[in-house]
Amino acid sequence: SSDLSSLGELLADRRTLAELLITQTARWLGCVFLVLQVGGQLPGFFAYPAAFGDIAVGITACIAVIALIWSTSTSIPVGWSVLGLLDFVGAAGTGFLASQAIAVVHTHPPTSVFTQWPMVLFPAYMVPFSIILHITTIRVLLANRRDTRDERTSVATSAMTASG
Repeated sequence: SSDLSSLGELLADRRTLAELLITQTARWLGCVFLVLQVGGQLPGFFAYPAAFGDIAVGITACIAVIALIWSTSTSIPVGWSVLGLLDFVGAAGTGFLASQAIAVVHTHPPTSVFTQWPMVLFPAYMVPFSIILHITTIRVLLANRRDTRDERTSVATSAMTASG
């Protein structure tokens, strides 16, 4: 329990959270989906939205980090994290629909390349890591926003009580 609270305190520091978020710039690696599509190993149905979504999230990660460090507002990093999660929903949805397992959308080639090394790293490691990071970012920033609001309310109440 104390380990979790110290982790929470560490993540509450905006610079520490920014250092974690900067890892999301690696999402530009989603451009490999375009390479695989051109090479006939991934269907465009999956490759285009997944690649362009990852590239957009990877590039805009820099904006979220800058906003996290230089601004007191949480809107940009929280909005960016929601965008990153929505990108995964879209990619997972199109990947699942085009998979050989259910083949709701019949594509050629299927998305079975993600069952082979090294592409298995995307669904097995990179996506879960990024999802955890996005959710943690949202939770920490919203909790900090709530704590700040509670502190302001407490100070205002104390001031009114002292003057009245």
